[in-house]
Amino acid sequence: MTAVPPSTFFSEAPDWGWLIVLYFFFGGLAGGSYFLAAMIDVLGRREDGPLA
Repeated sequence: MTAVPPSTFFSEAPDWGWLIVLYFFFGGLAGGSYFLAAMIDVLGRREDGPLA
């Protein structure tokens, strides 16, 4: 009928280690940069254009 996955299928330790920390850090940095640029674009003056 249906095959049962091994008992360690969902319980093994992840392989990424410290890479996930860098992934979240750079993802947060990119998201914050995008948000700041969008707010400068929406709320800023014409002179603030090069910042966004």
